Amino acid sequence: MIPGLGAYYRPERLEEALNLLHEEPQARVLAGGTDILLETESQHALVDVSRLGLDAIRHDADALVLGATARIEDVLHHEAVRQWADGVLVGACLNFGTLQVRNLATVGGNVAHALPAADLVPALMALDAQVHLARLDDAGGVRHRNLALDGFATGPFATRIEPGELIVEVRVPAPTRTWRAHFRKIGRVLKDLAQVNCAVALHLDGSSVRAARIVVGAVHPTVTRVADAEHALRQGDTRADDWAARCCSAVQAVRDFIRPIDDVRCSAAWRRHVCGVLVQRSLERCAQRKHAGRVPCYEDGPLYRVGVDGDLS
Repeated sequence: MIPGLGAYYRPERLEEALNLLHEEPQARVLAGGTDILLETESQHALVDVSRLGLDAIRHDADALVLGATARIEDVLHHEAVRQWADGVLVGACLNFGTLQVRNLATVGGNVAHALPAADLVPALMALDAQVHLARLDDAGGVRHRNLALDGFATGPFATRIEPGELIVEVRVPAPTRTWRAHFRKIGRVLKDLAQVNCAVALHLDGSSVRAARIVVGAVHPTVTRVADAEHALRQGDTRADDWAARCCSAVQAVRDFIRPIDDVRCSAAWRRHVCGVLVQRSLERCAQRKHAGRVPCYEDGPLYRVGVDGDLS
């Protein structure tokens, strides 16, 4: 039950939903509802987008496309997703709350809510994902625009979505070279909100690193790429003698960049230390050739409990 709800709309066409958002600028978009149902403030109006047919997951020549209302559980089990960049999106989905939550939560909702501790966003950002938005133009037609997920969130629970706009899909461009990627998360207990999470992706030409993505969550006002850490790895070689030193430089760059906070779940100092540890272990995983293409690495056991990986020194 949503307290103080003024109006509820359930459109069945995209144009109808966009018109409602245009006429009701204070309306909130309702998809899975896992975030809105936890809020205690009254809602002026809700626009339920669950019947717009935006739940498709498809893989074409140019991109992996995740519909805005695609459920996290459906993303987790989709074959194209499991084969994409070492299954890094599978790792993020497996660590995304409980089964009940995954059966409600949506891709678009996780992106739009802009939670600093979001689990799916780091993995998507590490793959250079783009957010596809729609709104009505002055003539009543549908106008579209794309925004990079990197920079889409402007602060906790704040994004670059303009009034009247709606996320319709998230596109992950097809890799032009081999991607090795890995996601890690740690929380207080099983399936808890992340205390720290990260996603690492390396673009490899053999063992040579042509590009790198290091994305961290729950340690900054937004899920964020760390450019200095990426630069430390670029043009390196995962089999060279200086690779360990490059990884140490990247980890230090991460710890220097992030701005964690003290809260009821852990201290800022602990977050800074553990963030470096998770990035280090993700880099080690990406550099291990024996794990190339091995999706079940995320099913070996929970990645969010300290006991699985040993101490965090």
